[in-house]
Amino acid sequence: MDEPTTCGQGLASSAPLPTKLGALVRALADVLDNHREALPLTDDAARQEAEAYGRIAGQLRFSAEQLEATAEQMVASRDLPMGAHDMDALSSPHAVGIFAAFVRSERELVELLGHRIEDDEAMLTEMTTG
Repeated sequence: MDEPTTCGQGLASSAPLPTKLGALVRALADVLDNHREALPLTDDAARQEAEAYGRIAGQLRFSAEQLEATAEQMVASRDLPMGAHDMDALSSPHAVGIFAAFVRSERELVELLGHRIEDDEAMLTEMTTG
């Protein structure tokens, strides 16, 4: 997409973030549910683990649904008319701090995923060759 010229277009261009986060969270729920299938429910500790994983997987699916619905709303906002803006408010130290915190969070997520993907790819290799 070309550089957004309206805030609605900017909002729509940011929709892939919650879309991908939702997909990642849903995939984690699938991993937890799959793990549960390996737990013998005759073992008390395994049963407790299965119950915890089940609850967490359900919460993750709910979160994924919310993220995906939010992304859809963001895309649907593409044609919002451009309203008046207080540019001083948008460039205030407070606003800059909020955006800097967002950028910091993006960077931290990239770093986290970079470390996790190495471990997860190693585990996947072990699962497929071991």
